[in-house]
Amino acid sequence: MINIKNKKIFTICTFLLAIMICGGVSASGVNFSSDGKILTIIPSYVPSTLHTSVVPAIKNGQYGYGEYVTLKVTGKDVKGYNNNIQGIVYNGIVKTLTTYVSQGNYYYNENTTLGISNGVIKIIATDGPSLKILGSGTVQISYVHGQQILNNAIKTMKYYLNGKLIATVNSTTKSTYKSFHGTYQNVKDITTSNTIANNYTRTSVITQIYYRNANGVQTGLNVAGTSHGTEQINNQTVTYTSKINMGIVHDPKDVLDGGYTTGNYREVFNSSSPQLPKIVPLDT
Repeated sequence: MINIKNKKIFTICTFLLAIMICGGVSASGVNFSSDGKILTIIPSYVPSTLHTSVVPAIKNGQYGYGEYVTLKVTGKDVKGYNNNIQGIVYNGIVKTLTTYVSQGNYYYNENTTLGISNGVIKIIATDGPSLKILGSGTVQISYVHGQQILNNAIKTMKYYLNGKLIATVNSTTKSTYKSFHGTYQNVKDITTSNTIANNYTRTSVITQIYYRNANGVQTGLNVAGTSHGTEQINNQTVTYTSKINMGIVHDPKDVLDGGYTTGNYREVFNSSSPQLPKIVPLDT
């Protein structure tokens, strides 16, 4: 059982997970229309086995004497990803969060270290033997009534195929917080991503709205967005726009995500070109 005093810890950790590039949708169940203008990704859902533990201790440790809370999340989520997440909280302030996620040939490791005014994010991932992903980022930290607030997360993800750089994705996540009986919870994240690849460009804006009751407990989630970009078709540059919608899955065991996570992914493209390439955008 998660004590109510730890809600702000989970607010910060949820923010950090929200800016992860991985885990949004599974690679299974990818479908396109015949002209490449409808992309549907349906994960292979499984029963969640996630388990969350929060262990407090008063001791003299790395950050001095005080209350240390060790946060651990292990198990398989509803989309079949194996999770191993660990965090350290010192006197109510999140100091580190380490995330390991894997599924088949896919592996993702993100390490976040938070200081007084900013945090540093380091990412390494692989997808099969040929694709490697390296990322880095920062997040700004402020304090409101002694509570830690994270905002303006900036990340750069670089994709290498057989050692050659094939794409770069730069993203920024801005958040909106609201006070619930003196405890600040994030109610909205807006992530803007810009992709530059060998044969296409793409800009997407994804909005996540966290529905909460009067006590700040999350009761739902809505994720949707838009994108625009260019593609190379028969040595011609064509443009497109699109609308993005993500289904929501309720998983009470996914405490760190407030009990709600993204599920099915659907993107509908609009272009004057009669067809578009059948590729999965890197920012999905």
